[in-house]
Amino acid sequence: AGGSGRTLKAMLQAEYDPKTQEGLLNRLMELPNQMWTDYVNQAQGNLATLQNTDIMKHIQNILKTNVRVCRALRHRFLPQLSKIYIGTLSFYKAYSEMITAQVAQGGPHASVSREVKAMRGVRREVLRLIDTFAEHSEDPRTVCEHFVPPLLDPVLGDYQRSIPNCRDHEVLKLMTTLINKLKSAVRDRVPAVLEAVFQCTLEMITQNFEDFPEHRLHFYMLLEAVNKHCFQ
Repeated sequence: AGGSGRTLKAMLQAEYDPKTQEGLLNRLMELPNQMWTDYVNQAQGNLATLQNTDIMKHIQNILKTNVRVCRALRHRFLPQLSKIYIGTLSFYKAYSEMITAQVAQGGPHASVSREVKAMRGVRREVLRLIDTFAEHSEDPRTVCEHFVPPLLDPVLGDYQRSIPNCRDHEVLKLMTTLINKLKSAVRDRVPAVLEAVFQCTLEMITQNFEDFPEHRLHFYMLLEAVNKHCFQ
Protein backbone atom coordinates (compact mmCIF):
# COMPACT_ATOMS: atom_id res chain seq x y z
CA ALA A 1 0.00 0.00 0.00
CA GLY A 2 2.86 2.34 0.83
CA GLY A 3 4.53 1.68 -2.53
CA SER A 4 1.25 2.24 -4.35
CA GLY A 5 0.76 5.53 -2.52
CA ARG A 6 4.26 6.73 -3.44
CA THR A 7 3.62 5.79 -7.07
CA LEU A 8 0.34 7.72 -7.13
CA LYS A 9 1.98 10.75 -5.52
CA ALA A 10 4.75 10.70 -8.14
CA MET A 11 2.15 10.42 -10.92
CA LEU A 12 0.22 13.34 -9.41
CA GLN A 13 3.29 15.55 -9.28
CA ALA A 14 4.02 14.77 -12.94
CA GLU A 15 0.45 15.17 -14.18
CA TYR A 16 -0.82 18.53 -15.44
CA ASP A 17 -4.34 17.71 -16.65
CA PRO A 18 -6.69 18.89 -13.84
CA LYS A 19 -9.24 16.08 -14.28
CA THR A 20 -6.56 13.40 -14.31
CA GLN A 21 -4.92 15.03 -11.29
CA GLU A 22 -8.16 14.96 -9.33
CA GLY A 23 -8.78 11.31 -10.21
CA LEU A 24 -5.30 10.33 -9.03
CA LEU A 25 -5.72 12.41 -5.86
CA ASN A 26 -9.01 10.66 -5.09
CA ARG A 27 -7.30 7.28 -5.46
CA LEU A 28 -4.37 8.36 -3.29
CA MET A 29 -6.63 9.61 -0.48
CA GLU A 30 -9.33 6.94 -0.76
CA LEU A 31 -8.45 5.02 2.41
CA PRO A 32 -7.84 8.02 4.72
CA ASN A 33 -11.01 9.65 3.38
CA GLN A 34 -13.03 6.53 4.19
CA MET A 35 -11.70 6.55 7.75
CA TRP A 36 -12.32 10.30 7.98
CA THR A 37 -15.94 9.91 6.90
CA ASP A 38 -16.42 7.14 9.46
CA TYR A 39 -15.17 9.38 12.28
CA VAL A 40 -17.32 12.30 11.11
CA ASN A 41 -20.38 10.04 11.10
CA GLN A 42 -19.54 8.63 14.53
CA ALA A 43 -19.13 12.12 15.95
CA GLN A 44 -22.47 13.20 14.51
CA GLY A 45 -24.11 10.26 16.24
CA ASN A 46 -22.23 10.61 19.53
CA LEU A 47 -19.74 13.44 20.05
CA ALA A 48 -18.23 11.64 23.04
CA THR A 49 -16.60 9.11 20.69
CA LEU A 50 -14.05 11.79 19.79
CA GLN A 51 -12.59 11.48 23.30
CA ASN A 52 -11.46 7.93 22.58
CA THR A 53 -7.66 7.89 22.66
CA ASP A 54 -7.32 5.67 19.60
CA ILE A 55 -9.74 7.79 17.58
CA MET A 56 -7.83 10.96 18.46
CA LYS A 57 -4.60 9.29 17.36
CA HIS A 58 -6.16 8.12 14.08
CA ILE A 59 -7.65 11.55 13.31
CA GLN A 60 -4.29 13.20 13.97
CA ASN A 61 -2.54 10.69 11.68
CA ILE A 62 -5.08 11.30 8.89
CA LEU A 63 -4.46 15.03 9.19
CA LYS A 64 -0.69 14.49 9.11
CA THR A 65 -1.13 12.46 5.91
CA ASN A 66 -3.09 15.33 4.39
CA VAL A 67 -0.41 17.81 5.43
CA ARG A 68 2.31 15.75 3.73
CA VAL A 69 0.31 15.35 0.53
CA CYS A 70 -0.60 19.04 0.54
CA ARG A 71 3.05 20.00 0.93
CA ALA A 72 3.92 17.85 -2.08
CA LEU A 73 1.04 18.89 -4.34
CA ARG A 74 0.74 22.54 -3.27
CA HIS A 75 -2.28 24.20 -4.94
CA ARG A 76 -3.29 20.94 -6.63
CA PHE A 77 -4.41 19.75 -3.19
CA LEU A 78 -7.49 22.02 -3.44
CA PRO A 79 -10.07 19.28 -4.30
CA GLN A 80 -9.02 17.19 -1.31
CA LEU A 81 -9.05 20.10 1.14
CA SER A 82 -12.46 21.19 -0.13
CA LYS A 83 -13.74 17.68 0.55
CA ILE A 84 -12.65 17.53 4.20
CA TYR A 85 -12.56 21.22 5.19
CA ILE A 86 -15.89 21.57 6.98
CA GLY A 87 -15.33 18.32 8.87
CA THR A 88 -11.85 19.52 9.82
CA LEU A 89 -13.21 22.72 11.35
CA SER A 90 -15.97 20.74 13.08
CA PHE A 91 -13.34 18.58 14.77
CA TYR A 92 -11.40 21.70 15.74
CA LYS A 93 -14.47 23.23 17.33
CA ALA A 94 -15.48 20.01 19.10
CA TYR A 95 -12.05 19.50 20.64
CA SER A 96 -11.85 23.16 21.65
CA GLU A 97 -15.13 22.81 23.53
CA MET A 98 -13.93 19.61 25.18
CA ILE A 99 -10.69 21.27 26.28
CA THR A 100 -12.66 24.18 27.74
CA ALA A 101 -14.90 21.75 29.64
CA GLN A 102 -11.90 19.80 30.96
CA VAL A 103 -10.20 22.97 32.23
CA ALA A 104 -13.44 24.26 33.76
CA GLN A 105 -13.83 21.00 35.63
CA GLY A 106 -10.22 20.28 36.58
CA GLY A 107 -8.68 23.75 36.72
CA PRO A 108 -5.59 25.03 34.86
CA HIS A 109 -3.64 21.85 35.65
CA ALA A 110 -6.04 19.93 33.41
CA SER A 111 -4.41 21.70 30.44
CA VAL A 112 -1.37 19.41 30.76
CA SER A 113 -3.31 16.16 31.10
CA ARG A 114 -2.69 13.43 28.54
CA GLU A 115 -6.22 13.72 27.15
CA VAL A 116 -6.05 17.49 26.64
CA LYS A 117 -2.60 17.18 25.06
CA ALA A 118 -4.04 14.66 22.57
CA MET A 119 -6.94 17.01 21.75
CA ARG A 120 -4.55 19.90 21.22
CA GLY A 121 -2.46 17.65 18.98
CA VAL A 122 -5.44 17.23 16.66
CA ARG A 123 -6.08 20.97 16.66
CA ARG A 124 -2.45 21.73 15.78
CA GLU A 125 -2.60 19.43 12.78
CA VAL A 126 -5.76 21.21 11.60
CA LEU A 127 -3.92 24.53 11.79
CA ARG A 128 -0.85 23.12 10.04
CA LEU A 129 -2.96 21.75 7.20
CA ILE A 130 -4.67 25.08 6.53
CA ASP A 131 -1.36 26.93 6.92
CA THR A 132 0.36 24.60 4.46
CA PHE A 133 -2.33 25.02 1.84
CA ALA A 134 -2.52 28.80 2.26
CA GLU A 135 1.26 29.07 1.98
CA HIS A 136 1.36 27.19 -1.33
CA SER A 137 -1.93 28.27 -2.87
CA GLU A 138 -1.82 29.93 -6.28
CA ASP A 139 -5.35 31.34 -5.99
CA PRO A 140 -5.53 33.83 -3.09
CA ARG A 141 -9.11 34.78 -4.00
CA THR A 142 -10.34 31.22 -3.46
CA VAL A 143 -8.57 31.02 -0.11
CA CYS A 144 -9.94 34.40 0.96
CA GLU A 145 -13.53 33.75 -0.10
CA HIS A 146 -13.99 30.07 0.70
CA PHE A 147 -11.50 29.08 3.39
CA VAL A 148 -10.97 32.14 5.59
CA PRO A 149 -14.56 32.99 6.71
CA PRO A 150 -15.46 29.55 8.15
CA LEU A 151 -12.29 29.33 10.27
CA LEU A 152 -12.48 32.72 12.00
CA ASP A 153 -14.96 31.85 14.74
CA PRO A 154 -13.82 28.32 15.66
CA VAL A 155 -10.14 29.28 15.58
CA LEU A 156 -9.98 32.94 16.65
CA GLY A 157 -12.94 32.79 19.01
CA ASP A 158 -11.50 29.79 20.81
CA TYR A 159 -8.05 31.41 21.05
CA GLN A 160 -9.52 34.49 22.67
CA ARG A 161 -11.68 32.52 25.14
CA SER A 162 -9.05 29.97 26.19
CA ILE A 163 -6.74 30.18 29.15
CA PRO A 164 -3.16 31.09 28.14
CA ASN A 165 -1.82 27.54 28.47
CA CYS A 166 -4.40 26.30 25.96
CA ARG A 167 -3.70 28.88 23.28
CA ASP A 168 -1.73 27.43 20.37
CA HIS A 169 0.91 29.65 18.81
CA GLU A 170 0.04 27.97 15.49
CA VAL A 171 -3.06 30.21 15.43
CA LEU A 172 -0.80 33.28 15.24
CA LYS A 173 1.36 31.55 12.63
CA LEU A 174 -1.68 30.75 10.49
CA MET A 175 -2.98 34.32 10.65
CA THR A 176 0.49 35.58 9.66
CA THR A 177 0.60 33.21 6.69
CA LEU A 178 -2.85 34.28 5.54
CA ILE A 179 -1.95 37.98 5.70
CA ASN A 180 1.41 37.50 3.98
CA LYS A 181 -0.22 35.45 1.25
CA LEU A 182 -3.51 37.30 0.73
CA LYS A 183 -2.20 40.81 1.47
CA SER A 184 -4.80 43.53 0.83
CA ALA A 185 -7.45 40.94 -0.09
CA VAL A 186 -7.78 40.00 3.57
CA ARG A 187 -7.53 43.56 4.90
CA ASP A 188 -11.19 43.64 5.93
CA ARG A 189 -10.62 40.62 8.18
CA VAL A 190 -7.65 42.07 10.02
CA PRO A 191 -9.65 44.00 12.66
CA ALA A 192 -11.38 40.76 13.69
CA VAL A 193 -8.03 38.98 13.82
CA LEU A 194 -6.45 41.65 16.01
CA GLU A 195 -9.51 41.91 18.23
CA ALA A 196 -9.25 38.18 18.94
CA VAL A 197 -5.50 37.79 19.44
CA PHE A 198 -3.88 41.15 20.22
CA GLN A 199 -4.80 41.97 23.82
CA CYS A 200 -4.90 38.42 25.16
CA THR A 201 -1.50 37.57 23.61
CA LEU A 202 0.02 40.84 24.79
CA GLU A 203 -1.01 39.98 28.34
CA MET A 204 0.69 36.58 27.99
CA ILE A 205 4.05 37.94 26.87
CA THR A 206 4.36 41.05 29.05
CA GLN A 207 4.27 39.26 32.42
CA ASN A 208 7.98 38.54 31.97
CA PHE A 209 10.50 37.96 29.17
CA GLU A 210 10.62 34.16 29.35
CA ASP A 211 7.12 32.63 29.19
CA PHE A 212 5.48 31.68 25.87
CA PRO A 213 8.53 32.23 23.62
CA GLU A 214 6.79 30.85 20.51
CA HIS A 215 3.77 33.07 21.04
CA ARG A 216 6.13 36.00 21.46
CA LEU A 217 7.88 35.30 18.16
CA HIS A 218 4.73 34.72 16.12
CA PHE A 219 2.94 37.70 17.70
CA TYR A 220 5.60 40.06 16.35
CA MET A 221 5.66 38.27 13.00
CA LEU A 222 1.89 38.82 12.80
CA LEU A 223 2.28 42.52 13.56
CA GLU A 224 5.02 42.76 10.92
CA ALA A 225 2.70 41.17 8.33
CA VAL A 226 -0.18 43.50 9.20
CA ASN A 227 2.09 46.53 9.05
CA LYS A 228 3.55 45.46 5.70
CA HIS A 229 0.40 44.47 3.82
CA CYS A 230 -2.73 45.93 5.42
CA PHE A 231 -2.27 49.70 5.52
CA GLN A 232 -2.85 51.88 2.47
